[in-house]
Amino acid sequence: MPNSKSITIACATDKHYVEPLTVMLQTVFAHLPTNITADIYLISDNLDCQQQISESLPDNARIHWVTGLLESLKDFPTWGEMPVSTYYKIKIGSLIPDGVEKVIWLDCDLFAECDLTELWNMEFDNVCLLACPDQEVKFASSARGVQGKTENLIPSGAKYFNAGVLLIDLKRWRSDQVEAACLRYLIENKSSIWYWDQEALNAALLGNWGELTWEWNYSPNVDPSSIQTRATTSTPKIIHFTGKLKPWKYPMRIYTARYFDLLSKSKWNKTQPKYSATERIIGMYGHSILRRFTQPFERMYTRLVRRRNQGDWARRQAHVPRSN
Repeated sequence: MPNSKSITIACATDKHYVEPLTVMLQTVFAHLPTNITADIYLISDNLDCQQQISESLPDNARIHWVTGLLESLKDFPTWGEMPVSTYYKIKIGSLIPDGVEKVIWLDCDLFAECDLTELWNMEFDNVCLLACPDQEVKFASSARGVQGKTENLIPSGAKYFNAGVLLIDLKRWRSDQVEAACLRYLIENKSSIWYWDQEALNAALLGNWGELTWEWNYSPNVDPSSIQTRATTSTPKIIHFTGKLKPWKYPMRIYTARYFDLLSKSKWNKTQPKYSATERIIGMYGHSILRRFTQPFERMYTRLVRRRNQGDWARRQAHVPRSN
């Protein structure tokens, strides 16, 4: 594929993630050549800070605001701290103009560490999208994988991808009716969904996605021993802060200082806060060697909390009060 003078990026946010979104886009443009224009399709609802975001980005950024989705997705499961905006990427094929045939999807909670034209120029090789295998959920048939399909419907050894960084063939996405398949899966499996939009995408795209190397979606929050493909000579191209440990919530090695340095240079102009003793301990624990041994207990606790949240959500949907 010939090199392009423009790339297309899509992302979504709500009022709680506008600052992380701004920082994420700043890291993208820090590495993007100034002669490359990036069309940013920013999916959001009820934001009153569009100007701050726009003015924090350079001249080669063209933002296209997409709104009006909140009502159509409000009945999908959002237990815990997950907002409805997590489902916006499922609608991407109908939100972006038909003339746009591919797009890079980026979650808000990441740092770009390279020029994304390298990702943009990759070939699809007859699949709908390119993504990195998830660092924790190895297979679609795993306990936290695709909940709504029995194992005999999942190809043997089918991997499970993380949906935070995607290169999407929009033409094929539309022709394969991925959006409809995702929405159907969500409707049929509301009470058992584990990872929301990510699970629906994995269910809809079994056998229809290609694998990026780990560098394109690396999470420092996952036990390094679980990253089987990591090479000692490589460095991440995209750092993705999966889970609850975010650099704006807890002090995280060099990441928090970098985050607030970028934020201070944006129209938000905020500096790093003082953290409580509890927040500092959580930040230190999150990247300590101790966590290699305690992660199985973390996952067990997460499963218990998730099942409780699922049950609470299902009861709310049915308007049945929870018994003590």
